[in-house]
Amino acid sequence: MDDKTLNAMQAARAKLHAQVENMPGIHATSIGLKSTGGSLTRTLALLVHLDHKRPEHALPAGEVLPKTVDGFPVDVIEDSAPEPNEDSGKYRPLQGGIQVQVGGSYGTLGCLVRDLQTQNLCALSNQHVMGGQGNRVAQPKMDPVCDQIGDTVKSVLSTKVDGAYCSINAHGASGISSIVEIGEVAGVYNVQLSDLPYPVRKRGRTTGLRQGNITSLYLQGTRSDGWKFQGQQYIATSDPALNFSEPGDSGSAVVDAQQRVVGLLWGASTPNGCASPIADVMSELNIEVATGVKAEVVPYRETQTGQLEAALRTTESGGKLWRTIRRSSARIRHQFHVTPRLLVTWQQMPQQAIADAITAAIRNLDSTIPSTLGGEDTLEVIGRLRDVMRRYFSEPDLLEQVEALHAMIAGNIGRPWRHALTAVGACAAAA
Repeated sequence: MDDKTLNAMQAARAKLHAQVENMPGIHATSIGLKSTGGSLTRTLALLVHLDHKRPEHALPAGEVLPKTVDGFPVDVIEDSAPEPNEDSGKYRPLQGGIQVQVGGSYGTLGCLVRDLQTQNLCALSNQHVMGGQGNRVAQPKMDPVCDQIGDTVKSVLSTKVDGAYCSINAHGASGISSIVEIGEVAGVYNVQLSDLPYPVRKRGRTTGLRQGNITSLYLQGTRSDGWKFQGQQYIATSDPALNFSEPGDSGSAVVDAQQRVVGLLWGASTPNGCASPIADVMSELNIEVATGVKAEVVPYRETQTGQLEAALRTTESGGKLWRTIRRSSARIRHQFHVTPRLLVTWQQMPQQAIADAITAAIRNLDSTIPSTLGGEDTLEVIGRLRDVMRRYFSEPDLLEQVEALHAMIAGNIGRPWRHALTAVGACAAAA
């Protein structure tokens, strides 16, 4: 198709969209392949996406669709309005097609990308999965002991892109430029109308590996949560018995037969899927899809655990606390997993404020112990933590250090962490 015809067809679709967007049951329009007798043809048409087809004689006069617009045929696609979507396995190194959790919502890590401003390696998903800047991102979930992989760096929800990416530098996390069940990513490709139908696949957290075909472009409409989109890709499932996407698959990378990323999945128009073209995603987030990245081994001293050990071992009391943490970490993790009330109690704590205070101490022992954590009195928070540990744990060495830590913090609010760790008799006084 030449540029003149393409521009004319895009203008005709926009005209059609303005005419039908407020009609009952219609949720989108696009340019794609016309269907006849349930089978795709090679004829391009202006497509109207609606919930349920009705016979023309049953429609009010104002809801009868035109047969053509500016000489281009109009066809109807029966599907539901796109919805934003939701393998719980733990993957290290990180790669595409796996579950991530932010707050209480799940989604999929699409693939690795590189931040063009910082050149840092990051992980791509949707804005409605990763949320705003600074959100903590975990894989596979917000484990009480923490499977955090990084924080949301940038997110965009424009008319063309539902996208976000996070850092992957927490707890020694590293990644490879591969997608589970698909393999190594080989670059990107911008799908054209002349390519349709274009075979693609995706690997998502919920449905795993699914096949489909991009059958229309320039999809414009309204998602079920109110997001108004345009310029999107419409992906028809290859198997009518299998949904291309379901809740939790959001953020999946849509990949072609040459292993090139062509889109970022953001929802399902059951049984089909919807995605943002990867060119728009990269442009608006200022990133590039990463290729050729092998697993990096992060030196232990550069991980948060290694930095915590180094900080604690600068003092005798800190070294004793570290040895207890090292011996007890498996027991603590197990207890959190098997005791729902313990987990609930921890979830009600100002977790991010606690983590931020620990991170600040690791980076600089001369930073002060805060008087509040997440708006709550620090003494109240650490008192609750001590009480719940007393209730669910019985190991003498662990409880001794819990009491010592409580006494150390309680006696040094507003003072540097270094002073608290070196305070003479801090541990003995608590014991």
